[in-house]
Amino acid sequence: MPMPLSLHSDRLFPADPDTRAIAGRLCAGLPGLTLLSCDNLSGNGAQLELLMIANWL
Repeated sequence: MPMPLSLHSDRLFPADPDTRAIAGRLCAGLPGLTLLSCDNLSGNGAQLELLMIANWL
């Protein structure tokens, strides 16, 4: 007996991982992401990366 198909909920999203993540957030009704950048602060890029990883993925 053949196994029934299991369709993934993201199957209609774009194949590109970044675009897929944005589409998933929009579909889930999550709010937009506001980024503030202070270029003169040391370690600002590392802090932003940590925030993006913690809140985006």
